[in-house]
Amino acid sequence: MKRQTQAIGVRDWYGWDFLSLQEEPLKVVDGFFSQYGAFVLCGCEVTDNGSKFNVAPGLVVLEGQGAEGGIVKIVVPFAGITATTLPLYLTLGYETETDVYHDGKVKPIVNIYKAVATTVKPAGSHVEITYNGAPRFIDVIQDAGHRFINDAERKNWNNKADQADVAGAFKYDYIVDSAAKLSALTNNPNAHHVLIKSGTWTVNTQIGIHANCNTITGEPGSKIVVSNPSGAGTALSPVSALYLIERGNSTKLTNVTAEIKVLSTTTYFTVFNGFQDMERCTAINNPTLTFSGAGKGCGFYDCANLIGCKAQCSASWARGTSSKTICGFDTCENLTGCMTTVVGNSYSGNSSYMVSHGFDHCKRLTNCEATATNTLYQGHTMAFYYCDYLDNCKGTASGAGSGLGVRIAFDYCNYLMNCLGESSGNSTNIEETGAPYRSCQNVTQCRSIAKCTNAPGFGSCSYMSRCTSTKNFRNCYSGAANNSTYAAADTLNGGWNRILA
Repeated sequence: MKRQTQAIGVRDWYGWDFLSLQEEPLKVVDGFFSQYGAFVLCGCEVTDNGSKFNVAPGLVVLEGQGAEGGIVKIVVPFAGITATTLPLYLTLGYETETDVYHDGKVKPIVNIYKAVATTVKPAGSHVEITYNGAPRFIDVIQDAGHRFINDAERKNWNNKADQADVAGAFKYDYIVDSAAKLSALTNNPNAHHVLIKSGTWTVNTQIGIHANCNTITGEPGSKIVVSNPSGAGTALSPVSALYLIERGNSTKLTNVTAEIKVLSTTTYFTVFNGFQDMERCTAINNPTLTFSGAGKGCGFYDCANLIGCKAQCSASWARGTSSKTICGFDTCENLTGCMTTVVGNSYSGNSSYMVSHGFDHCKRLTNCEATATNTLYQGHTMAFYYCDYLDNCKGTASGAGSGLGVRIAFDYCNYLMNCLGESSGNSTNIEETGAPYRSCQNVTQCRSIAKCTNAPGFGSCSYMSRCTSTKNFRNCYSGAANNSTYAAADTLNGGWNRILA
């Protein structure tokens, strides 16, 4: 290693001396990290941006053509990108700045290396960034003989009698890469850790998961479709795309996208049924379904402990005298960061309704969001219906139909904090049927935006405190119902509830 020195006295310094000061530390940095290939050294975190994604700035190790000829392996910055599609690929690029030297000639003075982003997969060395991130330093420095484990993992492994089982615990032993493999997953006792490969895999039977299954993981771009399975289903046992054969087992689902397509004669159906541990899963519920009889369809039924899950549900009502319901999450609990969009289309020929619920009889919801709408004729839309213990949730209920259907964001919900409700649409509703909040209790620091004609911001709510609304509080109280002393108002007894202009 070249280390500059100077004895007592004065020495001449040259351009090469300064270049060597730069070269020596970069030689160590680039040499150390480049031996592990191309990867993200730090930063480059992926976050949602609507239907697209943001990738944060960071440092990346890349290999490519150098500015002075030959191949270089170096650490370079990535400036970040917003509103992009994934996967994203980072390759090595550079720019050269020039200046006039003392001999009067224009020559290079600095080469600026950087990571360049593209959505087209390159042929050479690159770093691929997906929804799940990118290879990082901690990933690439581990191999078959070198693994990092934490204390909890070490203790768990030490408690296992058979270490041979531990060695394969995190390997996928069942790969779904065809419709036949998906069909054979049903009640399969030998599928312990399942990987759904990228692609769309379609079967026409329900997929029952055996109690021996520990994990099911979907690759980005993977999708399960259950098309026209047999059976009508019941309220307690709906026809399902994926369901647990034995309730209460600990199968964990991660990044699984599934859709169910059923016939109009199927009355009760869902995408996911009975799972107790799910993360970033998406349910798509038959966007072309037309109900012909009473029934209910949903994305997630009787599921719990869901993080970042999404439900996209829609249905139309063709005929009959019984109401039909379409919802995103039904009888689920412990939900964090979950979202749903529910669309119901009613029929003009009868007096019954197409009902759209975002979250139906769910408990303990944090940072969840629901949009429920009815686009044709009369129909009921409720973003949150009979849900309890809601924190920082947002509900939007709307309807473009010409009938009398209700538009309520939070309906018969209890223990609400920091929630936002909005109702709107072409409705002739009066009184409380167009209120963002109706018949809710224990409502704290919530906001109401009421846009339906003649509808209040809050209707028949009690135990309210520090709430705000664009319209009035009708039959609402900061204490027990029907106690005029505690009518919702900007007063001490009234709970400091305010109407905002």
